[in-house]
Order: sequence, then structure tokens, then C-alpha cells
Amino acid sequence: MSLLTNSIAHSGHSADFLSEKPIFVVSSFRTSSTWLWLKIRSSANAMAYCEIFHEALSTISSREAVQISASSWQSKHPLSAPYFVEFLPLLKDGGGVDGYLPEMAFERFIPLDGVDGELSSSEVDYIARLIEHARRCRKIPVLTCTRALGRAKAIKKVFDFRVVFLYRNIFHQWASYCQQSMLGNNYFIDTIDKTLYRSRQDPFLRNVSEWFHARKSSGSCIELFYTFLLMHVYLAAVGHDAADLTINATKIASDPQLNREAADQLSQLVLSPVDLGDAKLDFGYVSLPVISRSVLIDTIQQMTKIMGEFGISERAHQFAERAAEEALSEWERHEFFTRGLHSIQAKTVADLTDRCNAAQSEVDRLQVEFGRARDAIQRATQEAADRQAADHVVASAECAILQVRIEELTAERDALVVRLDIASREAIAAKDSALAEVTKQIATLSSERKKLIDHAARLTEEITAIQAELDEAIAARDQLAQRLKSFDADKRGGWWPWRSAE
Repeated sequence: MSLLTNSIAHSGHSADFLSEKPIFVVSSFRTSSTWLWLKIRSSANAMAYCEIFHEALSTISSREAVQISASSWQSKHPLSAPYFVEFLPLLKDGGGVDGYLPEMAFERFIPLDGVDGELSSSEVDYIARLIEHARRCRKIPVLTCTRALGRAKAIKKVFDFRVVFLYRNIFHQWASYCQQSMLGNNYFIDTIDKTLYRSRQDPFLRNVSEWFHARKSSGSCIELFYTFLLMHVYLAAVGHDAADLTINATKIASDPQLNREAADQLSQLVLSPVDLGDAKLDFGYVSLPVISRSVLIDTIQQMTKIMGEFGISERAHQFAERAAEEALSEWERHEFFTRGLHSIQAKTVADLTDRCNAAQSEVDRLQVEFGRARDAIQRATQEAADRQAADHVVASAECAILQVRIEELTAERDALVVRLDIASREAIAAKDSALAEVTKQIATLSSERKKLIDHAARLTEEITAIQAELDEAIAARDQLAQRLKSFDADKRGGWWPWRSAE
């Protein structure tokens, strides 16, 4: 049975890429989608975008765009240039791809009016931007995404895409999910519920979610396994309905003829050789408990039958039944080869259960001891609390007394402050008054002093004049005395002036 459908005939290898139809590669997670994207990306003619609805695109910076790659996590992807290099020219200044909205990742996985519904205007604008960017670079636009299966038909209605649907044996896909979970990455397991909760407008997926409502986000949960199988069988039908070319990644790894046919048709799409020769089978890890074969097979088969009532074509319904049959067949093979391991696991589980029970008994004993210790601590704590409460009462009373005393001292201080203020103002006033009086007296004394100085100057002048007169009088007296002395001498000598005159 050929896995290639709707074989695409190409009219010729024209160098005018603007006339070539864009390509959309849709798939689910862990289906070799990154490997196929890298094969197409290697074509010189293609501008191949990785994961156009990836939630990281809402905030991604240029630095992050050149750092996120196969080596950033345990991806098992081939090493290559970073995933999001093609988006670099479309990044906004503050981060994020222009036109991309966070709700495009899962909330719009299925259009609001179902798988046959319409894209939102923001999705249309965003996809158009990506196509236009590739055209400006003179390349064939190739968009790839693992978050687009539910809207593949809606996308094809708006854009004249050549749709390539890539899928993998669904049980192998489940094993890859579980392996990632065992490695500590539960992202893919978590996408199951994330997809279902945001796709309740689709009646089949809503019913699946309700039928297996007790599921847990764990690779060992049987109900989650049922949910995963039915959801992906249904999505495979939707993807196949939209596809021009369907590629089974599991079969091209083991069938050289199918591999060549797939490579040839992809080569026609991108107008250059695409080599898929290194396709290989890979199986992860499954940790499911023992499941009833008849219950599992019958449940999946019966629920796959009713998918025809939910809007998929007859061709897609038949494809879904084959996909379910192939997944169940691989599950049976896995069960056959791991049946012995199941018995070993059962014994191991029993041994671990005994050890757990013993450990639980020890835990119970320790909990009793812990309870006793806890009670003793609580009693001691209560006693300390009681003592603290009593001390608190005494301290509160003392604090109240001290508070009263503080208030009294505060009142006294305030009164003293008032008195001090009054006394200060009075002292300042007295000082100012005394200073004014002293200043006045100084002025008076200065005036009196000036008068006395002036009077003294006058007295000095008078004394000087009197002294001069006195000196003249003394001189006159001395002259007179001298004359008298001479007169007396003359008188004794018998000489008189008047006698001579006679």
C-alpha cells in the first residue's frame, strides 16, 4: 500500500519562485517533523520556517532566536543552525515576531467553528507576512508546524498551499512522548490536555476528553494513553483530508521505494533534490501497565468507527482506521517483546511494594514518636506561652505606671518649657531695656565728657594766659626788686638821683 496520496505533478523547474505555490508541512509532535523541515530547509530554493505557531514566538528576542537549537535540549534532532533564524527579519523591537499572537499556539489549534471552519483575521495576516517575506527573498515559502493540524483545512481554504501531512506510527509517537517525560521533559505529555481543553468546540475531541476524564498527565496512565491514541487518530484523518501529499515517517525509514517516492515529490515541490535516505526508525520508552488486549483494541476500533459522524471525509476516515490499526499492531508487537519484562516488572513492583509497606510501617512508627514529641513540644510551648502571658500582664501594668509617670514628667517638662520661654523673653526684654539705658547714659556721659574736655581746653588756655601774665609779673617784680636793690645801694652810698640834678 502506497503511503503517498494525491501525487503532485509539477509543470517544470522554473526559476521564477514567485509563481510557485507556497508549501505547508503539518504534523503532530515527535513525528520526525524537525528532521523533515531540515531536509527542506537545506534546499537553496526554499525559505523554510520552523514551527510558525510556536508559543515562544510571542516574545522571542534576536539573541534567543540564534540560541534555541537542537543542542538546547534533549531533542534527538539533527544538529543544525538555530530553529528560528528565518524569523530574524520579522522580529519587533521589543521582542516577538510581528503579527504573531500567543493564542495562535493552542487556543486556535482548531477554528472556533470547527476543523472545517475559518481562520481568524490575525492568523491570515500573520501567515501572509511569512509568505511575503519569503517572496521578497526570492524563495519558495515553506511553513511547518506541529500546532496546525486542527486548522490545516482552514489554512488551505485561504491560501493556495500545497499541504504536506507528515505522520508517524502513533504508538511510536506515544513512546517518544513517554521517553521525553522520563528525561524530565513533560511538555509533550502536557500538550495532550492543553490541546483538548482548548478544542472543546470540536465535538469528537470534546467527547474524548469527557470519556476519559479521569486521566492524569503521566506516561503510565492508561486513560491518557486511550486519549492520546484517539485524539491523534482523529487529527491524522483531519490532516490527511487537507493534504496534497501524505508521508508516513515510520514507513519511509524501512521501505526504500516509498522513501524515494516521497523524496521525489518533495523535490518537485521545492525545485531541487531532497534526500531522505537517512530516515531511520527510532523507538522511545513505554511505561504502561498491563492492558487488556481485547478491551484496548475494541475500544479504539469502535471509537474510530464513529469518527465518520464528525465531519471527516470517507477517504480520511479510512486513513484513520488504517492509522489506528497500525498503532495497535505496534502496541501488540511491543507487548509481545516486553511480556517477559512485564512479569519482571510485576515481581519488581511486588518487591518494591513490600519494601514500601515496611517503610510505611516504619514511617507510621516514627509518626507516632513524632506525635509524642510534638505533643511534648506543644505542652512546653503552651507553658512558655502562659508564663509569657503572665509576664506580659505584669509588664503591661508596669508599662501603664511608667506611662502615667512619663505623662506627668512630660507635663512638668512642658510647664517648665513655658516658664523658661517666658523668663527668656523677660530677660531678653530687661537686657534690651538695660542696654538702651546704658547706651543713653553712655551718650550723655560722652556729651558731658566732650563738654569737660572743651572746658578743660579753655581752662588750659586761661591757665596758659595767666601763667604768661604771672611770668611777666614775676619778671616785672624781679626787675623792680633789682631796681630797689640798686636804689638801696645808692641810698647807702649817699647818691640820689635828684641831687645830681640840682
